Amino acid sequence: MGGSTTRSSQRLRKIYLVSVAAAPNRRAGVTCDDGATFDWEPVTADSGMHNMRPVVPKWDAVHTALVWLRGTYTTAQSYDQAVVGLIEEH
Repeated sequence: MGGSTTRSSQRLRKIYLVSVAAAPNRRAGVTCDDGATFDWEPVTADSGMHNMRPVVPKWDAVHTALVWLRGTYTTAQSYDQAVVGLIEEH
């Protein structure tokens, strides 16, 4: 299983990344130079579960929601997951 990314349509400089190769945890990255470099901050750490398939639904200019699946995913027919998320005001 690889990693995945998503971004907000309102906040184009911020992306959310899951890198399973490093650890099954989520990070948020902000760029101020059109993607040449990013400042990374953890969103999840040492959760003990896989965090996958991030989505940022379209909302408004003041709020950003980040939702993802947390749990196990063995096959398309064998999984135990919950939808979890965070809401940011800016």
